[in-house]
Amino acid sequence: MANSNPNKATRFKKGQSGNQNGRPSKGYSITETIRDMMAKNPEIKKKLGNKIIEMALRGDINAMKIVWQYMDGMPKQPIELSNPEEKARWDQLYEEVRNVKKISNSKKST
Repeated sequence: MANSNPNKATRFKKGQSGNQNGRPSKGYSITETIRDMMAKNPEIKKKLGNKIIEMALRGDINAMKIVWQYMDGMPKQPIELSNPEEKARWDQLYEEVRNVKKISNSKKST
C-alpha cells in the first residue's frame, strides 16, 4: 500500500517537474525507417516494384494480389442489411453522396 504521508523532503516541489529529462524519444518504427530509406534513395521504390512484379510473373500468388490491389484497388464488398430502417438510411446516404458527386462534377466542368 502506498504511503499516504510521504516525507516532505521527497515530495515533488510545487511547479517542478517530476521528470527533469522529459519523456524519452519514441524511436523509429519499421514504417518510418523504410520511408526514410526511400526518401534518401528513390531508386529503392523502383527496385521493390520491379521485384514484386518479377515475383508475380514467376507465379507468386501474394505478389500477384499486391500488384492487382495497387492497380485496381480492393474489390468492393456488398453490404447486406436486414433491417428495413437501416436499409432506408443507407439508401438515403447513398443518394446524398451521389448528389454531392454530381454537384462537384458539374462545378469542375464549368
